[in-house]
Amino acid sequence: MPSSRKIAVGAFLIAGVLLFTVGLFWIGDRRQLFYKSIELQTEFAALSGLKSGSKVLVAGMDAGEVLYITVPSGPEAKFRVRFRVLEKFRPILRTDSVATIQMDGLVGNKVMQVGTGTTEGKEVREGDTIPSREPLEIGDVFQEAADTVRRAQVAVEEIKGGVQDAFTALSDVNKAATGLMSDVGTEVEKITRTGNKIAEDVGEVMEGVKNGRGVVGKLLTDDHLYDRLRGTMREFEQAAQDLKQTSADIKEVASDFKSADIAGNVTKTTENLRDITEKGKEVVAGLLPSRTGETSLSASLRGTMNNAEEAMSDFAENMEALKRSWFFRGYFRDRGFFDLDAVSLEDYQTGKFAPDRLRRRHWVHQQELFAPGPDGAEVISEEGKKKLDLAMADFLRHARNSPVMVEGYASAGTPDEQFLESRSRAFLVRSYIVSKFHLRPDYVGIMPMGAVKPEADQKYWDGVSLVLFAPATKKSGAK
Repeated sequence: MPSSRKIAVGAFLIAGVLLFTVGLFWIGDRRQLFYKSIELQTEFAALSGLKSGSKVLVAGMDAGEVLYITVPSGPEAKFRVRFRVLEKFRPILRTDSVATIQMDGLVGNKVMQVGTGTTEGKEVREGDTIPSREPLEIGDVFQEAADTVRRAQVAVEEIKGGVQDAFTALSDVNKAATGLMSDVGTEVEKITRTGNKIAEDVGEVMEGVKNGRGVVGKLLTDDHLYDRLRGTMREFEQAAQDLKQTSADIKEVASDFKSADIAGNVTKTTENLRDITEKGKEVVAGLLPSRTGETSLSASLRGTMNNAEEAMSDFAENMEALKRSWFFRGYFRDRGFFDLDAVSLEDYQTGKFAPDRLRRRHWVHQQELFAPGPDGAEVISEEGKKKLDLAMADFLRHARNSPVMVEGYASAGTPDEQFLESRSRAFLVRSYIVSKFHLRPDYVGIMPMGAVKPEADQKYWDGVSLVLFAPATKKSGAK
């Protein structure tokens, strides 16, 4: 019996050693420790989560791991990353190969991707430094998209202003041309009537002279007076010719106005403005979604933003799932809260939110906090900012990492209007204190209360209330 027990113990030990040896070789093979490799290095200004032991991929294939990372000696220097790759990848690695940091899956670890070089580059050697490309942050992508949308809006406003100015100038030109044509036509008509009247009068005088009537007819018997009268008639005829020439000149001026010289220029200007308007409409149509579903700049930007929002929504759901997993549940239970945005008004009013913490409250009335903006909406006034700074200075002395809830109150209008107004006020104050005091956004929430009467007042409250949930300790300073 003792002999069989010894045999069993020996067999168990041998099996344990064999399993340990197999596991050791399996781990070494997984980490590629039994293959010949070379060590290289590169530099990054930001690591984005890359750490020692992270995988190294060459053209998407497992090729090694990060050995260690050297912290830079100054703010202008870069992190030096030393890594190893298998010897078999040396033929495709060149001095112009580029190293980048990428994500392994949606919520995976960071890996370093090394691209294949070109035939123009030299083959890498032990200890060489290859170039790198800084990782792309999702925040930079969102900021670039927001800047693009802002520039597009400015361009649309400029085009709208230019088209409106062009139409105004065209209207002024049309009015001026119409008035000028009307004035010239009136003057020409007056001159024509005057000329006809003069011609009729001259005809009557000449008829009387021929018949011997009047003083002129009688004077014709005097040769001297006849000669003088004849000279006078010549002068009168010359004056009539001059008047006729003047009338012809005036008609020519009117004809010029009616001809293509001015009207043609006005028409050409109108056509040019019409072309500019059509091109402006095409630009605006390119910025707005088309009715036929064709892709435009606005549609592309909107699609990009929708995809980004969908990705962030999926990411938020994954994070919420991680918060409630068995591995991370204890941390959030000790902290006392999960997500401030997920707190309902009923749980908040009944004290189910952070029941083990003490509430420190600071009230700020609407008249002391807000002022009407350029568009009529409420904005935080300079006096209101001073009130908020004073309240936050008192809060930060007690617990900087404690959650803060911004309660919004509004008593005017219908219940839905009260809810929207109180939420807007709380959101404005939250944005200000997070930006001013560099608070963690997930530690600052809003709670639209609507129309509520405080215990110490008989009137409905208008404004906000800052509530700090401090730890229940003697040093918390709660009151």
